Amino acid sequence: PGIAVDLEKIQGRLHVRHRMPGDRFRPFGMKESKKLKRFMIDEKIPEALRHKIPLICDDNRIIWVYGYRMSEDVRVEPESVKIGWITLRRNE
Repeated sequence: PGIAVDLEKIQGRLHVRHRMPGDRFRPFGMKESKKLKRFMIDEKIPEALRHKIPLICDDNRIIWVYGYRMSEDVRVEPESVKIGWITLRRNE
């Protein structure tokens, strides 16, 4: 799976990490941000798996909860000029 993002909305560099206490993000389609913990509960992600889900982040925020939802903050709009495709794969 992958996501299309407006590259001009990305702040700094992309990196992958796992969740940390207090994480928040604005799920695609929502106006307000949401605690990542609440998002995972609402998505019925088993507690034992939550710490294993990769988070793709820019320098300031979560861009994509891999396999679940991207952030509204990087949504491609009709006026978007620079559009990129983000995928995640394991380095073998």
